[in-house]
Amino acid sequence: MNETTNSLSDDSRIAHYRIVRKIGAGGMGEVYLAEDTKLDRKVALKILPPEFAEDADRMSRFVREAKAASALNHPNIITIHEIGEAGGTHFIATEFIDGKTLSDYAKSNSLNYKSTLEIAIQVASALDEAHQAGIVHRDIKPDNVMVRKNSLVKILDFGIAKLSAPTSTDEEAATAIKGGTSPGMIIGTANYMSPEQAKGREVDARTDIFSFGAVLYEMLTEQQPFTGETINHTIVAILEKEPPPVSQFVKDCPAELEMIIQKTLAKNADNRYQSAKELFNDLKSLHKRLEFEDELERNQSPNKNSDAETQIFKAESSEETPSFPPSNLAQNLSPIIGRKKELAEVKKLLKRENVRLVTMTGIGGAGKTRLAQAVAQSLLNDFKDGVFFVELDAITNAELVASTVAQRLGLKEAGEKPILEILKDYLRDKQILLVIDNFEQVIAAAPNIAELLSVAAKLKILITSRTVLHLSSEREFVVPPLSFPADVSQVSLDELSNYEAIKLFVERARNAKSNFVLQEENARSVTEICVRLDGLPLAIELAAARVKILSPQMILTKLENSLKLLTGGARDLPARQQTMRGAVEWSYELLSEDEKKLFRRLAVFAGGFTIESAEAVCADYELQMTNDEPSEDRIEVLDLVASLVDKSLLAAKEQTGGETRFRLLEVVREYALESLETSGEAEAMRRRHADYFLALGEASEPHLQGAESAEWLNRLEEEHDNLRAALAYLLERDAIMAARLAAAIRSYWTLHNHLVEGRKSLKAALERGAAAPAAVRFKMLNGLALAARLQGDYAAAREAYEEGLAEGKAANDLQQITMSSLGLGVVAKRQGDYSAARQIFEEGLAISRKLNDKSGIAITLNMLGDLARTEGNNAAARPLLEEALALHKQNGNKEGICISLGNLGAVAYDENDLLTAHSHYTDALAAARELGNKIDISLSLDGFAALAAKHGDAERATRLAAVAEHLRELIGYEMETADLSFRDAYLAELRAVLDEADFSIAYEQGRNLKLEEAVALCLEETDGENKTTIIKTA
Repeated sequence: MNETTNSLSDDSRIAHYRIVRKIGAGGMGEVYLAEDTKLDRKVALKILPPEFAEDADRMSRFVREAKAASALNHPNIITIHEIGEAGGTHFIATEFIDGKTLSDYAKSNSLNYKSTLEIAIQVASALDEAHQAGIVHRDIKPDNVMVRKNSLVKILDFGIAKLSAPTSTDEEAATAIKGGTSPGMIIGTANYMSPEQAKGREVDARTDIFSFGAVLYEMLTEQQPFTGETINHTIVAILEKEPPPVSQFVKDCPAELEMIIQKTLAKNADNRYQSAKELFNDLKSLHKRLEFEDELERNQSPNKNSDAETQIFKAESSEETPSFPPSNLAQNLSPIIGRKKELAEVKKLLKRENVRLVTMTGIGGAGKTRLAQAVAQSLLNDFKDGVFFVELDAITNAELVASTVAQRLGLKEAGEKPILEILKDYLRDKQILLVIDNFEQVIAAAPNIAELLSVAAKLKILITSRTVLHLSSEREFVVPPLSFPADVSQVSLDELSNYEAIKLFVERARNAKSNFVLQEENARSVTEICVRLDGLPLAIELAAARVKILSPQMILTKLENSLKLLTGGARDLPARQQTMRGAVEWSYELLSEDEKKLFRRLAVFAGGFTIESAEAVCADYELQMTNDEPSEDRIEVLDLVASLVDKSLLAAKEQTGGETRFRLLEVVREYALESLETSGEAEAMRRRHADYFLALGEASEPHLQGAESAEWLNRLEEEHDNLRAALAYLLERDAIMAARLAAAIRSYWTLHNHLVEGRKSLKAALERGAAAPAAVRFKMLNGLALAARLQGDYAAAREAYEEGLAEGKAANDLQQITMSSLGLGVVAKRQGDYSAARQIFEEGLAISRKLNDKSGIAITLNMLGDLARTEGNNAAARPLLEEALALHKQNGNKEGICISLGNLGAVAYDENDLLTAHSHYTDALAAARELGNKIDISLSLDGFAALAAKHGDAERATRLAAVAEHLRELIGYEMETADLSFRDAYLAELRAVLDEADFSIAYEQGRNLKLEEAVALCLEETDGENKTTIIKTA
């Protein structure tokens, strides 16, 4: 065995995990409690046996299946953090579950049928999630189920247990026989195998249902249903024998539960539950009934039977007068604004034969009710027995839901029959659409909905709720915000009218002020209002109502405190829809205490967060309170985030790389921030937030000029708002840490087009961080000088470079001296002192070669090549630039590659080698787009403009020239001398062939082009007399 796969000592390390202690072992290897040193969290680290690495097929299958399992996102399924390898040792890092296996839990807790049912419901829910994702566990057993201290159940080893190697002892009874899913392979644990597993036949999700039934049986009876002296005897029992009835061991076991277990243990898979959804539904319904019976028994005193009877609804359907109106829908509703796509999608769902229940979810104010009304109205002719709208906004007791629905259908109470039974009898043969509004506060009534659907084959139900019902038949439809433009600067006045959010604002503004018109003077403000309000209909309507006394510009400024502004809704609406605060508060009050705690803590994030960042900032730490007493309250983030998403308080969006990003909508975040301040946790949370993003910034720093620069730059761009918030906090609280953060992300600001912000932030950090370490100060000085130079402020750039040079000399830091000197050389070149620039560059090159600093060599070679270009000496420039390009490629410096390619493209162009120039510019543009660097993109656009001019396409060349200039204006970038001369030369050619009017028209067209349109224009090139389309993608 490889040395690293022997038992690991405490405090040893594998990758970035520190071993704490061994916590288990089995056929899959040893399991350790470890600390993730990157994220400061506990994990369970499973060290795999060396046979895995030696069997390529097995390892490939393991990785594929474990990846599939890691994609499962369910509170009752263990989370896989990483599948990795270090020093020849393969490992799996999962969440650490502080609890007991179901076997141990059952030994230390007296499990009755009620507690067993609660565990079973969670397991069934997890299996349903896995099966829908196409994953079959195949080894469900008590040791693969854990129960946490808070009674939350977790299923272990999806995609892992089935790959356990065979064992030679009966003690582990585990099976078997390794392989894939093909017939003839046995995978599982003998006592819990399904008959088809035991026979080595192909299995599907129903094998997990059988194994789960065996676990349920054992939990209740403390006996395994199938046993034998050997594994072979056990398999014979599974194939041929029936276990004793559960009631033989558990006298008070409900008959329904015994029937459920019998059905799961059917020998023939076709006679079992066909899906975990069906099983979950039956378990949940039984649990609900038992709860109701318990509550009824508690409330019923022995001497007041008649009083108890009156608490049970007595109703009868009016069979003698079947002439109910076809609907109770409100008439003369105002036309719905937008929502054409959503309306069509919900209608399409409800018209599908296999869809019975649709739940429209969304944050308060998303427009769920109005959309549901529009759907109901449009489907009147599709339901011969009617469409009925049921409002639950005044109902908070789940037991009143059935009677409320009955009232809307015109049913009357009579006799002792429960109202739910009356409803079921009435709906059994009816083709009806029920639209039930505001279900979130009576979510416990969800099983009633399932019961109605189970008996009424033609019934369909549309529900609006801020949270899903978690029913097996449920289809969720998330009601999105109204559409609004992503980039205000890229949209014309005419185009704005096509966006739903803008349409709604204008319509509601006209209700308040009849002469309101969207025009150039207010269009930007109206658009920014809709963007700031995330397209939420209620928020937009409340903001638009303010037009009566405030201009859109004034409304925008007052949105800094939107909850105070967004009031005054129509008085005929429910209170929660009259103010935005009321809408959010309604959702907040429905949360559990842990959900409220996480909700307010998440407000510390600006612009969104990932599960990783939320766990690092919000969970598993002691908050220092104002009275200096540590809080013992701890929260589990992953489960609670999932719950907040379900309850529509968090928006989730999958990113390009597959990671999900979450965010609080701005008006929701404002409410959460208020709650955070009131809680006394705000300072501690902001500090944790700042610590996390300082760590992220410093982790990114070494990668921003390397081969992984694009990925890291994009990650920092996603976290831009969080980095900004962290820096602002640190500038006020901890100047040294602020300096560290500014120094770490200095290259991000320049490479990702944030010159103004970067320069301002670096200046502030330098002023406050006088005591920062010398290395940190130099990075900030160098970053400040570069930002100033790129903006054309050469005096400020010189001052910063000279200060860095002086500090470098004082510290005798040769590399710092070289970098500062090179910066001064660039300033000298830009100011026309070519001789001084050359001397500085050549001295810098000599020092870099002496230090064998390949990055420094490449940078200096490019500077010398650019200087030669500036002097018009292309013959001297080319070899310098080619050597720089080769070194940048060796170093993986994508930004350096991009710059060198652009310079070589200009040299080739000047030498009339247009094919080479085109190749260089194409590659430069691709690299610049990958990095998201608009400076380099703009220079590549100039190159393509020059090529178009050479080919006689003056109008296209002029449009590209205009886009290039417009990009630089947005960034605040001033061109280098050589690039400016290049641009002036081709523009002069264009002006020579176009008259002033044609040039101005084409130029204006170019300034209005979107960036992707400009890129597409570049990739159409002419070659001699024939036009060819050159297709290259970044």
